[in-house]
Amino acid sequence: MMLFGGGISPGTVVGASDDRGAFVRDRPTSPEDILATMYHLMGVPPTTTIPDKFGRPIWLTQKGRKVDKLVGT
Repeated sequence: MMLFGGGISPGTVVGASDDRGAFVRDRPTSPEDILATMYHLMGVPPTTTIPDKFGRPIWLTQKGRKVDKLVGT
């Protein structure tokens, strides 16, 4: 995946895969982690909840964590 602009550190590689690129070898990153990072860059806490039509909380990301290496922190 390529990300650029908006506060993303240029030229950053996060993690590593095996020699064939089939399996994660170091620092697995989930789609929720990428989403949490994007929310962070927009100033929205990734733990924010919004109510559904019945008032129940829906989390923007339940387990996503900001990828510090992508934002240079």
